[in-house]
Order: sequence, then structure tokens, then C-alpha cells
Amino acid sequence: VDDLYRLQDHGINRLLKKVQDILNKHKCKDYYPRVKKGLRYVMVRKFDDAYQLVFVTGKDGIAKEVTQEIAALDEVASIYYTINTSSHSSFNEKGFKRIYGNNRMTYHYDDRDFLFSVKTPMVINPEMEEAYYDVVKSLIPEEAEVLSVYPRYGLLEMSLPNTVRALEGDMNCVDDARLNADRLKETNKKFKLGDVDEEITHFCKKHHYDVALLQLFNDEMSEEIAKSIILSKIPEVIITAKNMSTLGEAIAALQARYTIAYVSGVDMDPNTPLVTGIVKMVRL
Repeated sequence: VDDLYRLQDHGINRLLKKVQDILNKHKCKDYYPRVKKGLRYVMVRKFDDAYQLVFVTGKDGIAKEVTQEIAALDEVASIYYTINTSSHSSFNEKGFKRIYGNNRMTYHYDDRDFLFSVKTPMVINPEMEEAYYDVVKSLIPEEAEVLSVYPRYGLLEMSLPNTVRALEGDMNCVDDARLNADRLKETNKKFKLGDVDEEITHFCKKHHYDVALLQLFNDEMSEEIAKSIILSKIPEVIITAKNMSTLGEAIAALQARYTIAYVSGVDMDPNTPLVTGIVKMVRL
């Protein structure tokens, strides 16, 4: 792949070529739905200079001699696999089995080490993810109390000096966020697991916030979220999204009480049509 137009880290491309050669050497077969056997997917996650491999296979799994040879590669830090023969269920639903290496991978950011499980969504492009964090952090006053909705794994929140209460529906993300907050003594960061639409009203009634941060990467802003923000009279709202329709709908839901004060974009997915929009709105 031409490095000027790559969609992912160049080291991932090099590693995949080595893995492909090993798979071909051992005559590993592609997944065949009729018999539900073979290799379906391989996922590669980069953490600093180390890589984690996750194989999604049919009911036959993956041969031990294959994973042993892959584990011998210097850049490979851990290998997992999951058996998944369904065309509908999430890979995470079936669970993962560790074949080799660490239980959690270390990601270095903001001069600190964060630990991530295999089920936590990966940081796709570290350079641009951190550029996104820099833009968002610049919009939040240092003394502000922050409500964060859909914080994912909480890297951005833990890099803020602010007191943050976060609400997330993904159990794996919350587990890692809580683990890292505890390890790093981030006592002013609280991550709540729950149904966001059901919990948001209680969150907004129980505490005063100066800024609401809505990261709509995989979710939309529901009527419950918009209503709770409006009724709680939070002075500033920051909305981010990769889908411009999602971003536009969120802005429209708040525009009766808020006006746009700042708009920017970060190319978190280079060489794709996606641009992450960042909008700050202030209460009228």
C-alpha cells in the first residue's frame, strides 16, 4: 500500500503481510459458511510499537503451530481468537480466548500509560485521535464541571484537569475507563455504566454542569438527551460526530436554546470521506 494513501499504520500493513505468508505456508483456509470452518477475519490493533492480533474463526479455530509461529514475530505482543459462525452477532458477544501475550495492552498518551482489554474499541489513528483531543480540550474551561456522554474508553476525559462525570452504555469501555482512572488516581473522574437515555435525566438533575460533551461516534442524540440538557440549562455544549447527519440533527435539537459559537473538523480517518465534526454551542 502506498504510504501516502494508507488507511492505517504502515506497520500494520507490514505485519499483515508476514501473517499472510504464515497462513499460506500452513495452508489455512478461508471461512466456508456451509461447513462453518476456516478463518473469517483478522483484526490488528497497534499500541505504541506493539501489535495485538485477533482472529475470528469458524468452529475449527486456528492451529497451534500457526499461532506459535505468529507469536514468534518480534512486533506481536498478544494473540486472541474467537469462534463466531453467525452473520449477525457481534464478535464481542462470543468472548475471546487468549493464546499468547498480555491480558491488556498498554497505550501511551499524555505522558501516561493506559491499559485496554481486547474488547475495548481500538484507537484507529493515534496521531489524529490526539489532534481531536487537543481541539476538544481547548474548548473546555479549566474550572468547568463536565458532563460527558458516550466517552468511550475515557482517554479524553482523563486528560482533562476538570471534574468529569461520564455516562456510557458499553460495559467494556466503562470497565477499562474505571480501571485506568483508579490506576492513575483520577479521583475526580467518574464513569457510569447504564442506558444513556434512561440515566441522563437523573444525571442532569442531580448535578450542576458547566459543559456537556457529547461524542456521537456510534450513537445519535436522542430526545431524552436533548431535553435533559435544555432543562438543566448547561451553559455550553460540545458535540462531536463523524456522521454529518448525526451532527446536524443534534444541532437542530438544541438550536431553540443554544447557538453555534465554534465549528471545526479533524481528519481522524485519513483517505476516507469521513471528517469528524466538532461544534460548540452556547446557551442563549
